[in-house]
Amino acid sequence: SSLRRYARASYPHRFDPTAERYGLNQIDYELIAAVHDETSTAVRKLGEMGALASQPAAIRSGPLPDFLNDERNDVVPIDRRLRPKKRDGSLGSGDELVRQIAAAVAARAIPVRTSHRVTAVLTNSAGEVVGVEAERADGSHVRLRARRAVLFATGGYTHERDLIETFQPGPLYGACAVPTNEGDFVYIATALGARLGHMQSAWYAQVVLEQALR
Repeated sequence: SSLRRYARASYPHRFDPTAERYGLNQIDYELIAAVHDETSTAVRKLGEMGALASQPAAIRSGPLPDFLNDERNDVVPIDRRLRPKKRDGSLGSGDELVRQIAAAVAARAIPVRTSHRVTAVLTNSAGEVVGVEAERADGSHVRLRARRAVLFATGGYTHERDLIETFQPGPLYGACAVPTNEGDFVYIATALGARLGHMQSAWYAQVVLEQALR
């Protein structure tokens, strides 16, 4: 199955086709299964909503092998990559994705509070998440109630030195992520009892040392 191939490509050193969950632990297997089962549904739903137009990335440079591995059924590339589709039909990048999502949010009059920084998740007596507490730019705090769920898409911990020194191989001298990538959600999530995983993962690239030090 394609889920089996996801598991093999993600964890070749643990993969066992005869084992339960293909040899993966419960958390890693559930993460892979969620991506496998739900990603296409989410992309299709966003398209139906008019929130994000997507198209295959392969139309620009040709298809890449599906999982970049040596399985025989990967000899003929089946490229799964998608890119946002611009209004003129060309391929867009991250800025185009943000533009489309932002336009969809504005069209639905959804408030966007960019001057608020979440500091804690609020729970009720049953331990259910019911909202967040956030700090305003002037230092005051506000509580925001969630009717259905709280979703975080907070970026990483690039500029939190304690987390970098704990989880990343070093030495690292700097990075180009936005200054607000300070690992807030790591502390918020662990306060709720969440388990951490894959904290060593990063998208590395060379930068000019003098710029990194500044």
